[in-house]
Formats: sequence, C-alpha cells, structure tokens
Amino acid sequence: MKQLARKLAAGLLPLAALPALAQDAAGEAQWALVERYCVDCHNEEDWAGQLDFSLLGPDKLHEQPAVFEAALRKLSSRLMPPPGADQPDQASIDQFTAWLEQTLDVNAALPKAGHVPLQRLNRSEYQRSVRDLLGVAIDADEFLPTEIEVDGFDNVAEALSVSPAFLAQYIRAARLIASEAVGSVNARTSVATYQPSGDSQTDYQPGMPPGTRGGIAFTHNFPADGEYRFNLLGLTALNSSVLESEHTVVMLIDGSEAFRATLGGPADFELTERTGPAGSAKVGERFMHI
Repeated sequence: MKQLARKLAAGLLPLAALPALAQDAAGEAQWALVERYCVDCHNEEDWAGQLDFSLLGPDKLHEQPAVFEAALRKLSSRLMPPPGADQPDQASIDQFTAWLEQTLDVNAALPKAGHVPLQRLNRSEYQRSVRDLLGVAIDADEFLPTEIEVDGFDNVAEALSVSPAFLAQYIRAARLIASEAVGSVNARTSVATYQPSGDSQTDYQPGMPPGTRGGIAFTHNFPADGEYRFNLLGLTALNSSVLESEHTVVMLIDGSEAFRATLGGPADFELTERTGPAGSAKVGERFMHI
C-alpha cells in the first residue's frame, strides 16, 4: 500500500504542475506580440516613452502593473503601435488584451471589500469624538490643520495622511483636552463672569427650557471637584416695578435643577418701595453665594 501511495503521489505531481505550465506557455505566446511590435521602439537605446520592454516579460507583469495598465488602454484604443508602424491584426490584439487584462486582475494586490486604510480623524470627526467620549467641547479649528478636500469631501482616507507636523498638532490637542477632561487637583481659585445678551428679559430666550422668560445660558468647564459659588448679580439692583409681581428664578447645571427661589411679590415690593436701593440689595442677597 505504501509503494502504491508513492506511485500515486509521483504520478499526481506532474498533473498539479500542468495549469502553471499552461499559463507560462500562454504568456510566452502572447508576449511574442510585444517582442514583434513594441520592442523596436521601447528598448534600451530608443527608450520611447521611457520604457524598455526588452527587460520585461510575461512573468514581470505583477511588478509593473501601472505600465501594463497603460499599455492595455493604448492597445485597446489602437493608439499603439503608432500610425505608420507595423500593425498586428485585430484578432491578435483582442487575444493579447484579454490575456493581459486577466493576468493583471489575477495578480492585483487589491484590498478586500469593505477595507478601509488607516487614516486620521478630520477636524469635525475629532471634535465630535472628544465631545462624545469626554464631554469636552472644543473648537477643532484651533488645534488641527486644515483638511485637504478631494472632490468636495474632507474625509477621504488618501488625503488624511499623518505627517510629523500633523502628529505634533494632534499631541498638543490631546494634552490640552486631557487637562480639561481630568481636571487639576491644584486648581487655583478663580472667577468667571458671564453677561446676558441684549435681548429683552421679558421674552423667551432661544435654548432655554420651555415656559421660561429671559435668563442666560453659558458653557463653563469646571477645573476640579470642589465648591463653586454662583452670584446672580443682576438681581441685586432691581427696581420696585419689576418686583411688583412674583417670579420664580431657577438655575440648572448640566440640565439638572441646582437652585430655585422666588423673586418679587408683596413683601419684596414693599421693601424696595420703603428703602429704595438698599431694599433691592437686600432682596438680591438671597441670590448670592449659591
């Protein structure tokens, strides 16, 4: 049985090599067209088109795919051989171009379907990723380089290369964003002041909760865990006409209610009527050091 198996194996080896041999023979037969019609101009001496087909062969197609893709287009459109030169018949051209196209396709090192090459995030993608992952709002235009648009798109992988200069900008952005996201245990005491817009405080302000009038909304990044105090300075100098009616003042932080108090009504109105600015300041004290 072992001897029979060896005989079978020895007999199968030549059969397995037959497809490769057949392909080599077909390639040599088709390459004869190049040697007859192309090498006279595309050689080491004439070097037409900066090509030397005498140094190439059917086994070199996969090494020079761009050269043979160009040759395929020129042969298919009958641009080569040039007018006045000896021309092959159409049947020979059809056979050669079919063989050339099939050989290039078989040997093409193409990525699999759905393949996405490694690329960096563009500015819009980076800004949204930072916001979604860390909750830090940034203006990516301040940190990252201008994108190169390809056919109107700024997220084409080939254009999103990574150079040393780009990498330095991304590292700088990451450091600044990380400091905001993590905070500082040694943060110094600081004061930030935010002014309301010039719009009427008796009307609804865009972006505010439904059913509210007036107010101010702003974004503030808190540098560390700790105690923060809010002073609603505009409420310390209200005149009696505003305080004649009762209002509800609400403060939200990240959408959650952090403070609520009434403002105005008979008691506040009477106090400001009797004592003037001193009374207004007294009313406003309840909205200080929140």
